[in-house]
Amino acid sequence: MKPFWLVLALALLFASWRAKALGRVGRGAAFAAAVVFLLFGTSVIALPSIESIVDEIGGRLGAWTYLLVGVNAFLETGAFLGFIAPGETMVLFGGVLAGAGTIELIPLIAVVWVSSMLGDLSAYVIGRRYGRGFLLTHGARVKIGEPQVQFVERFFERHGDLTVLIGRWIGVVRPLVPFLAGSSRLPFVRFAAVDIVATFIWSVGLCVLGSVFWQNFDQVVSLVSRTLFVLATVIVGSAVVGLAVGTRRSHRRSEAVERWIEAQQREHPVIGRPASALWGAVTRLEPRFPGRRARREPAAEDATVQDERAADGGAANREHPSE
Repeated sequence: MKPFWLVLALALLFASWRAKALGRVGRGAAFAAAVVFLLFGTSVIALPSIESIVDEIGGRLGAWTYLLVGVNAFLETGAFLGFIAPGETMVLFGGVLAGAGTIELIPLIAVVWVSSMLGDLSAYVIGRRYGRGFLLTHGARVKIGEPQVQFVERFFERHGDLTVLIGRWIGVVRPLVPFLAGSSRLPFVRFAAVDIVATFIWSVGLCVLGSVFWQNFDQVVSLVSRTLFVLATVIVGSAVVGLAVGTRRSHRRSEAVERWIEAQQREHPVIGRPASALWGAVTRLEPRFPGRRARREPAAEDATVQDERAADGGAANREHPSE
């Protein structure tokens, strides 16, 4: 069983069922892709072994491996190639060849570091120049509009540094983080400073890991893939919980969520009932999380009572003036 492919298949199945904006052709394509991913996830059919392909190619390339690994590290974020093939596989393979003595470790780290950093900077520039307009123009098809774009911008304004640093280790979001940082107008100097550190740690870590365990390439790739998947799951889950708790503690956003749930329960019970149950769980768990509790907005009758008390107090002061 492969959890990533199964989750992706379920997401595409839901999109093919509910996303009317995709049209019949788009929904059909999403359904077909979901079936393929479901077969991959259940191991009914197997993907080609990337490790064996890379091993065959790398054995013939020799010193040209520097170029192969460097170009892949650049294109992963610079051309969003990471959505097709995760970059850590190729970097680990370069480390394996360094451990076997085919290439040198230090030059490999330098090539991977510079290439991945240039790829991130290219994606940042693309996002800075075209990202916001692209999202607003084409995002309506997947329910992305001005409010969602502004939310991402506020998120990067508050947590941009941490997102760039951690996002480098999560293959699913790695190709997107620099683009979103640029489209959110995260200051270039701030982005570059964090990205230099993030790409350096990533490059050193993977190259050294591949070099140390060069005789067990398949096992290392499998271990790294599973570890990064677990890391991504924990981070995304924590972010979702934090967002849910923050929404519950905001009077305005909490009311908006409750109105949406009520509408879904009337029109789409299949969605509304699970959403109501999840929101109920968030409501019960929210007081146990640290931070500010939800602020209770004074109701209209409370304000009236306060005004009456203030008026009574003023009358009392006039009847019994202080000496």
